[in-house]
Amino acid sequence: MNDIDYYKKRLEHYEKQRKEEKKNNVCMGKLLMLVFGILVIYAFFPWREKEYTDVHFGLSVAGFIWGFVMWLKAKDSHN
Repeated sequence: MNDIDYYKKRLEHYEKQRKEEKKNNVCMGKLLMLVFGILVIYAFFPWREKEYTDVHFGLSVAGFIWGFVMWLKAKDSHN
């Protein structure tokens, strides 16, 4: 009987951990989209450094996509 209780508690802890991880991934994805979204917008302002615009814009878009994928994957995952 102790084995059943042990594994039941272990399963509950695992499910709680997965739910917390999913919530953290959603928050991190939103944060990444916010930060890199601001950097994408900044790439179009006139006071930016002209010589690094392409690199800055490319990395910012890549970071925004990374955040979006992280958010979408956590949002659409089952359980």
